[in-house]
Amino acid sequence: MKLSFFLAIILLLGSGLGFFSYKYWSFGPGVIILFISGILLALVYIFNKDINIWHHRKNKIGLDQKEKDFINNHFPLIHCVPQDSRDLFYKKISLFKVDKEFIDQGMDGVPYQAILLSGAYAAFFCLSKENYSVPFPKIPVYVFYNHAFPSPQFPKSLHISETHKEDGTLIFSIPHLLKGSYEPLKFFNSGLYESAKSAIKPDFYENNLPSAGKLCLLGGYTLQDLEKYMGIPKEYIDQRALAITLFYTRNQHFKKMFPVAFENLKAQMIYPASEEAFVVN
Repeated sequence: MKLSFFLAIILLLGSGLGFFSYKYWSFGPGVIILFISGILLALVYIFNKDINIWHHRKNKIGLDQKEKDFINNHFPLIHCVPQDSRDLFYKKISLFKVDKEFIDQGMDGVPYQAILLSGAYAAFFCLSKENYSVPFPKIPVYVFYNHAFPSPQFPKSLHISETHKEDGTLIFSIPHLLKGSYEPLKFFNSGLYESAKSAIKPDFYENNLPSAGKLCLLGGYTLQDLEKYMGIPKEYIDQRALAITLFYTRNQHFKKMFPVAFENLKAQMIYPASEEAFVVN
């Protein structure tokens, strides 16, 4: 139970007690109890997220075992997370769950698998910050569809994912998010791609990156194939995020085909001590 929810219940009971004690028992202080409880309840509502994040940080709350097992079995980059950083990684995902607003479109709630995987990608790219901080603090909203979707930016095409940095929003088609994570050698990993796009900093060193067309050949498809699968014009495909996606999902092939770009990315990305950690090549 979230702390804010627990506090809200206590304060609602306090408000009820104050109301009934004054109305039916003529207990004067009941008005004061009602007033104070109402004010505190409003503050809990306003600072709901901040209260829960504070509680998580104070108690260092992480994922439960079921959630850890899911991440360990289905997050394709788990072997790139150093063992001594796993606990921090899980706690960052837990903070992600508290911090973000998850909006479902045409569904009855967002499946926990989609939330955990989205959190894992965000936590992964923020793992270099060795503190208990919220991943992607400038992206407070995640929107999920159960299918490819149109958007104001691309109203005439159905696409599988989208990033709106200006609005602080990431949008995913859940089926594409899941299969890209479960079978990253077979399907394009939209969760990794959009998270990489959101994580790229202004000082990102992108010299010697292969063209999007050459990167696609590394992935086993053409740029036109990727354009059709993603549902967006090829000029909107982020070359840097695509390179990072393939750097992780086709690591050894990337190293052989583009050694200079590989070393540049390796110097900027989280990289395991042993390349044997890459179960996906």
